[in-house]
Amino acid sequence: MIGLAVVVLVAGIGIAATLLLGANSGDEKASGDTLRGTAILFDPDGSVEGSWDDCKGTGGYSDFGEGMRLSVKGKSDEIVGTGNVVNVTEANLEDVVRADWGSNAIGLTEKEDLAAAVDELRDFLESGEGLLCLLYFEADIEPSTYYSVELADRGDLSYSQDELRKKEFAVGFSLGDF
Repeated sequence: MIGLAVVVLVAGIGIAATLLLGANSGDEKASGDTLRGTAILFDPDGSVEGSWDDCKGTGGYSDFGEGMRLSVKGKSDEIVGTGNVVNVTEANLEDVVRADWGSNAIGLTEKEDLAAAVDELRDFLESGEGLLCLLYFEADIEPSTYYSVELADRGDLSYSQDELRKKEFAVGFSLGDF
């Protein structure tokens, strides 16, 4: 049972890491783009507390939770965007599904729809209570040829503008014991 949960979790993380959003205009420099993404903490050793829609990390992960710092730096190491990190809740589940998986949400068949994707994500999160915490974030970013995205003090993910454009300005973080 735990093995299946880990396989499902790893698959979900892989999907979250390949987030899909609305396409960029194709301009040489990004302008008015919104960076979106998810951060997931998985720790079966008890460093996640709370319900699926109000979770946070504890112990060595006590900085992981709603309100943690999100900063985006540009080519010259200047801040080009900041944003909000929030818990995934019933109120934003649809936004998270759209941001994470676009029109082809988590393994849905052609016959399934957005409502089915929302239900699938909610079921996944409910089944992982106490093991995982999924957060959602957005940041309006200024144009730059290079971006460094950092959550709290957990290191950064670095991208060229072209890389972010290919990812449709979406990123995914993962922490914990996978």
